[in-house]
Amino acid sequence: MLLPLLPVWLLSAAPKDPAELERDVPEPIDAHGELADAITAAITAVDLVGVFFFAISGAVLAVRKGYDIVGSLLLALMVGTGGGVVRDLVVGRDVPAAFDNPWYLILPAVASLAVFLRIFDGERGHHAVMAFDAIGLAVYCVVGTRIALLAGLSPVAAAVLGLVTAVGDDVAQDAAAD
Repeated sequence: MLLPLLPVWLLSAAPKDPAELERDVPEPIDAHGELADAITAAITAVDLVGVFFFAISGAVLAVRKGYDIVGSLLLALMVGTGGGVVRDLVVGRDVPAAFDNPWYLILPAVASLAVFLRIFDGERGHHAVMAFDAIGLAVYCVVGTRIALLAGLSPVAAAVLGLVTAVGDDVAQDAAAD
């Protein structure tokens, strides 16, 4: 049995000391914090690209299932933002990022409309959706794990939450496919 061999700190879920958590938070590299703001904006942009392509994947499934535009929009929204919402709620964030930034709601609507109007269809863009889905899964797994560690979860719990963040969107899509 592997559990007795693991260090106790690896399994503990006790919150970390605030001073220890602050050590992990990056400080602005320049005097005005402009570089730190640029890095945060870049991470948000990558996250939004992932949301858009996950939403396209959900909208393509909705069209294949014969859903109308409202069903397509709902599925695109669920697939695009589902894992991040679950992650934010688990770590105790008051308002998930998907509801704090309007772009997290606008991009699934644009993706759904593009698929519904056949600007982007499933056959022509199948490989692109799969590639961005794979990139999104990798990015979301790492970002979700890091956010969980900063929230004070144990390394094992943080890894599980990173996995939930990454595959939560696909779980929503698979549930709708049945």
